[in-house]
Amino acid sequence: MTLPKFVHFILLCFLLSGCSSSRSAIQTNKSKVYEFPYDLDRSKVHHLDPHLEEVSGLCFDMSSQHLIAVEDELGIIYTINQADGTTLKRDSVYKAGDYEGITNTANYIYILKSSGTIYQIDKKNIDADPIKIKGHLNSGFDAEGLSYLKEKNALLILAKQNPEGYDQNQRSVFLYDIDSGKMDVEPFLVIKRTDIVNMIQQKYSAEYAAKNFAKILDEGRKYLHLGPSGIAFQPNTRNMYVLSSKSKLLLIYDYKTKTLLDVIKLDKSIMPQPEGICFDKKNNLYIASEAKKGNPHLIVVPLKR
Repeated sequence: MTLPKFVHFILLCFLLSGCSSSRSAIQTNKSKVYEFPYDLDRSKVHHLDPHLEEVSGLCFDMSSQHLIAVEDELGIIYTINQADGTTLKRDSVYKAGDYEGITNTANYIYILKSSGTIYQIDKKNIDADPIKIKGHLNSGFDAEGLSYLKEKNALLILAKQNPEGYDQNQRSVFLYDIDSGKMDVEPFLVIKRTDIVNMIQQKYSAEYAAKNFAKILDEGRKYLHLGPSGIAFQPNTRNMYVLSSKSKLLLIYDYKTKTLLDVIKLDKSIMPQPEGICFDKKNNLYIASEAKKGNPHLIVVPLKR
């Protein structure tokens, strides 16, 4: 028996609605052309040196082809084998302090204190006293991440907080121009709660979002439940990756337009406190996580096949 066309239509609608109710966490979003290029399911997890229990910054040194990390309290720089997470070298470069970020250029290593002060260290004379760089940031911003932006020969400083009097539903990234020796007063990037919420609602099912992003989506909460802890640029796309230890998120922004492209939920069982992020020249993604229990971790995330 041939069914009338309107019956076919009703059956189709019924089937589609049924599929919709049992969809996976990811929704269909026709307006979203970006696709996260990494395969988190194939991540490799390596133990780091126990002395890096408070690892707080991570970068890749193109000249040595190794990772470099800084520990939170002692001002020690660790050179790390990216293949297995073992420590190759330790350099005590400055006095103890609250160090939160690290990056490098061909000639210098830069480390960041939570106060916003940056220390420039000569790679060829690592035992010499570093040059102190101070912009307009203060401890109220709780500077947490540092990255080198080669297009502008500049450093990007990621603020974990906004001081009292600032919008508590936003976080900021500031640019320090190495050539001029000046830090821009206006942020290079503003991380907005509204953008994050919109992306979560577009990308994820309501059930998944309610379970995994409850504190960000909570309208009764008067501040953004985000603790940005690291920032890095993917080599081939130059997209900005912002890591958050609070809420365990990875935010991806378009470098040129500053548009939020994606929000990725991280696995807290292997990243209990993600603090450092970088890429190697092959675009592999590295995340360093402090230890809540046991050893700190180096997570290596490959590109999708």
